[in-house]
Amino acid sequence: MTTSPDELTIDELLSDPVTRAVMKADRVDPSELETMLRALAPRFERAASRSIRDLCASAVSNVRSQLCGAGAA
Repeated sequence: MTTSPDELTIDELLSDPVTRAVMKADRVDPSELETMLRALAPRFERAASRSIRDLCASAVSNVRSQLCGAGAA
């Protein structure tokens, strides 16, 4: 996954001492969290690659659908 210089990779996040301390305090299993993050990463990658225009068009379409659906009920 491509990151900007101010974003942590999954490996960096999971090895960060503060993150590890919070995970320990919250009784979060590091391997389970890593598995979940790696499974979700492709979804975030795809979402991040979409343009703002695509996101806005999708949002407008969803709002229209909700409004038209609400008016028809």
